[in-house]
Amino acid sequence: MKSQLAFGLFALSTVSLLLSSATAAQAGLSLNETTDFTRQRPSQVIRTRLGSNMMNGMLKGKDDRSDWIRIGSASQVKQIKLNLIGNGLNRSLYQDNNRNGRSDAGDKLIPFNGNEVALDASKQYLLAITRSTPNSTAARSYIVQLTGFKETSRYETVKVSILRAKALSRFDTKVPGLKSYKADFEAFLKMDIEGSHASDKTRLFKNNDDPRFNHTYTSRVRTTQKRIPIELSLRDRDGDVFAGGAHDQADISPTRDRRLQLSYEPSTGKVFGPTGRVIGKRNQQITVTGNSRKDNASITFKIH
Repeated sequence: MKSQLAFGLFALSTVSLLLSSATAAQAGLSLNETTDFTRQRPSQVIRTRLGSNMMNGMLKGKDDRSDWIRIGSASQVKQIKLNLIGNGLNRSLYQDNNRNGRSDAGDKLIPFNGNEVALDASKQYLLAITRSTPNSTAARSYIVQLTGFKETSRYETVKVSILRAKALSRFDTKVPGLKSYKADFEAFLKMDIEGSHASDKTRLFKNNDDPRFNHTYTSRVRTTQKRIPIELSLRDRDGDVFAGGAHDQADISPTRDRRLQLSYEPSTGKVFGPTGRVIGKRNQQITVTGNSRKDNASITFKIH
């Protein structure tokens, strides 16, 4: 069986290895290396470099039923993300705890998240690729994608709950005989997560100057992100129809910006206000008030 491996910008070389059916190869592979395997239990080594690495393989014929791939890493790699692409295939990934290059009772089965799995680069792994239909003789091609990272990525869940808003000035003109002079509030959220912008909003509370939103947005962030920018804003959706019907942007910030600009520090749990000062911490309800005479309001939120 021939298997083509493509890795980064490394020199071309070709190696032929005849391996036993029990032990994986004890060698790192470079760009476009070709490895010959025994039919009983093919094995090979992928030594992951920083950045993107890719291996193309194929199961051919009725006797070619599985590929066993040993996954290691270069010294500077701290974490590996593995993605397997292919149809008509099953895959099993084991942590080679005793580093003997064999799948045995001491090895730990690693679950996939869809087609992907994140691996600790300090460990060694065995990837078994087999046919999903054992009696099939059709050729089955696959791609193993590996990405090496310098740092181990850990994630934590960050929730932003918009709990309440309160009108501190009149948003709509009070007209005798009409009950709809109160604000029609809805709140908006924006988060900047590693350069990607996420947004969300609450439902609309009509004719309510003191709505309890109790709305929570959930996101996963890397712990390596030092601060997460968060923007909260509050609008009176229909505005004052007697003043032209424009949507009113409520002032919920103690600065000139009517929107509330925050930042959250995952490592410490500190919440910073628009002036850069700490205004609260994780799991604490925080209320901030605007400083305008017109369309002034407060907002209460929690980051947890």
